Amino acid sequence: MSARATQVPPFTALAPIYERVGFADLALQTVRRYLAYALEQGWAGRRILDIGCRTGAASWWLAEQGYRVTGVDEVPALIKVASARLTTRELTLNSAPEFVECDLRALDTIPGPADLVLAMDGVLHAANSLRDLETILAGMYSLLDAGKGVIFDMETIGGLAASAAIDTVTLYDDPQELTVLAQPRFNFETLSRTTHLMIWQRAEGGWQRADEVHSARGYPVQAIRTVLERCGFELHALLAPDMQPLDPAADPPARVVFVAAK
Repeated sequence: MSARATQVPPFTALAPIYERVGFADLALQTVRRYLAYALEQGWAGRRILDIGCRTGAASWWLAEQGYRVTGVDEVPALIKVASARLTTRELTLNSAPEFVECDLRALDTIPGPADLVLAMDGVLHAANSLRDLETILAGMYSLLDAGKGVIFDMETIGGLAASAAIDTVTLYDDPQELTVLAQPRFNFETLSRTTHLMIWQRAEGGWQRADEVHSARGYPVQAIRTVLERCGFELHALLAPDMQPLDPAADPPARVVFVAAK
């Protein structure tokens, strides 16, 4: 397979095929667990914010459960795909999701309050520094109603490093139409995983290739806890992805679910 590579901004080529190659699957699995946990805490209420909603798969699922949902993402290509569902799918919902393009560091510009804020599938790794992460979490805090909660997950530094142990990963392969490969690398100096995506798609005139580079910055669990508390949150729980309690010091996990309340 040969084609000249064109480097494009993250999600530019990926957005239209995001769900086809399975990128939304984790969020769709995760949102069910997070909502069930929130219901146990009495946080679900009526309005839910889906931060880093990507193509909106989880937002639509939440809307189908009867919630008023706002999906937020900072990538125009992803919001375009999420919003396209408004005109292409049969609307049997009382309230379809609203999708907003917004820099995650400017969440305080979105109208509130919300009863529950979710950020799934490690979307907060987009924060390039602890200062940026604090700004994002402070924005979440400003959007929450008093006594309500936020649930988000992040890979640990060890988890990011372990996920980059394989040289090249085939994420999707349809020899007739589409192939997506990933080359992850971990930098111990910056505590960041960089993933080079190579996307081949058949089009008129033959195969076309687009390359994207995605970065995920890692942070110590204790640093994230400190930032949450500095923003005014009360840490409610640290959980494994299956929503069971964990002790990061005793058994370092690959991913931690943070649950905090306003």
